[in-house]
Amino acid sequence: MFNRRRLRSLSRILVLPYVVFFLMAIFKYAEKLNKKLDSSYSRRLKTQQKVIVNLFLEYS
Repeated sequence: MFNRRRLRSLSRILVLPYVVFFLMAIFKYAEKLNKKLDSSYSRRLKTQQKVIVNLFLEYS
């Protein structure tokens, strides 16, 4: 049988790829979410600019 220290280091080695994969998945999801939020924000900003320009043209 393995002694306790060797078993612990072996389990750490086996768990490490899963942890790395999990972190990468989180970063990918965050990146995708950030892009989506960024595009909706820029769209909203463009509509706000249009409204401001229209108001300026209307009242000038």
